[in-house]
Amino acid sequence: MVESKILSFCILYFINTISIANRYGHVSVQPELAQRFEVGESEIGGIMSIFYIPFVLSCLVYGYLGDRYNRKIILIIATYIQAAGVLCCSLSTNMHMFYASKILIGVTQSAFITIAPTILSDIYTESERTKMIGIYYTAGAVGAGVGIIGMGIIASKINMVFAFTSFAIATAALTTLYLVFVPNYERGASEKKSGDGNPETEKMTDSKLEMSNGGNSSIKSDVLYLLKNKTYIYAIFAYAATSAVSETSLVWYQELLRRLMIVKNEHPTCIEDFYLVDAAKNLTIGGSTICGGESDPKEINCENCNSATISTYFGLISIFCGMAGTMAGIIIVQKMIGKVRNAGPLVASVGQFLAGASIILLIMFCRNMGMEFVWVFTALIFMFVTSCFGILADLVARVVVSEKRSLAYSIQNFIARAVGASFPPLMAGYITETKLKTAVADWSVPGNFSVDAGFESNETSSSESLDDVYKEERFDAMRMGFFVIPTYAFISCLLWYMTSRTFVKDEDKRRAAVER
Repeated sequence: MVESKILSFCILYFINTISIANRYGHVSVQPELAQRFEVGESEIGGIMSIFYIPFVLSCLVYGYLGDRYNRKIILIIATYIQAAGVLCCSLSTNMHMFYASKILIGVTQSAFITIAPTILSDIYTESERTKMIGIYYTAGAVGAGVGIIGMGIIASKINMVFAFTSFAIATAALTTLYLVFVPNYERGASEKKSGDGNPETEKMTDSKLEMSNGGNSSIKSDVLYLLKNKTYIYAIFAYAATSAVSETSLVWYQELLRRLMIVKNEHPTCIEDFYLVDAAKNLTIGGSTICGGESDPKEINCENCNSATISTYFGLISIFCGMAGTMAGIIIVQKMIGKVRNAGPLVASVGQFLAGASIILLIMFCRNMGMEFVWVFTALIFMFVTSCFGILADLVARVVVSEKRSLAYSIQNFIARAVGASFPPLMAGYITETKLKTAVADWSVPGNFSVDAGFESNETSSSESLDDVYKEERFDAMRMGFFVIPTYAFISCLLWYMTSRTFVKDEDKRRAAVER
């Protein structure tokens, strides 16, 4: 039985990892996507919004189905379709087709994100649950890192099409392992109280648990039950703000590092670095190009760029610091919970405060930091942000009865993605693009960039000075957009603190409902 539980956990963990890799893999090939489809910053930032709109809507459907029908069948069908969606990304010939593929991935990925935590809650008892769910949620950091590193390396060594195809094959293979080796676990199994081996007693216990927890209740009564749970409400909005921090960081952090390295002259200049203005235009200033002196920036060879190195470092930080942050949060909670029952939300609140403060310091001082310190700050930020990832799932299991958890997780994912993850990356991209357009508005004439009256008239010196100014403006614009992240971090800090104020009372209510 122990071996079966471990195998089931490992397969669920790896499917979650590849699912999240499918979500974020495109981040490492954003320059290639922008150049291939001739789009700008807003369209690239909108990829995650396009993904999350169907994701959040389908979460509610899967939550309802997961509490009433065979969870294994639902997950198998959804994850196979997700693999097909990833394959469609590789076949896209324009941005609309790529958006449609992301929509398909979003609709199906929400099934696994919503239902899998409820299966883990039924596999493990309360004493094991905190640790195992904490380990499970490290898949978020690992998956993001695997997607960023794997997609970036495969795309640079072979091509972007093969990168998406490889991830689609891996998704289908892991789903087949789930089909073959993981049983369909019984709902509420971990909360049976008798444990005497008597089938009649077990049957009575199941019936009692189902009646007390509302296994046959209506969707309306289930939603009303959750709305009355203050801890749950505070927690899902706290996690929504945390999701805004993590999603926006994953989408735009590499671009901030790339632009920082450009202004520090530690990154070669090419079309990849300038795609966010307009990849379709010949970017010229006073008759001279600003992209390496080429006549057509779309044809510039970017093989010598170290963007793959940035993706690798960033992906490794996402994996190891994300895992470390998630596990550190769980370990601290386990050490404290004997003395402080609401340790979970308190630890999450402190983690988000430290994340917000660290990001502000990075934004303000990174221009004058060495890159070594920038990478250290990046590692700390990811540890602080992910410190609450394992806490939320365990918190929901502690304040919500088992037969309503699929719906609880689905609403949690709906709010987190609809409020937190869908629009902040788009907002950051919009602020960045607007700031840059405002900065260069005085230079532009139809089809080109003209020299502002304040620059020297000599063509060479004008081109060189304006080249540097343009790099600085792009970096400053990205920094401005990045202030979205600490704003949400401090909001998350406040909401996690509010969660801690009501946690003990709602946990006692859940225990009383199970014991009745």
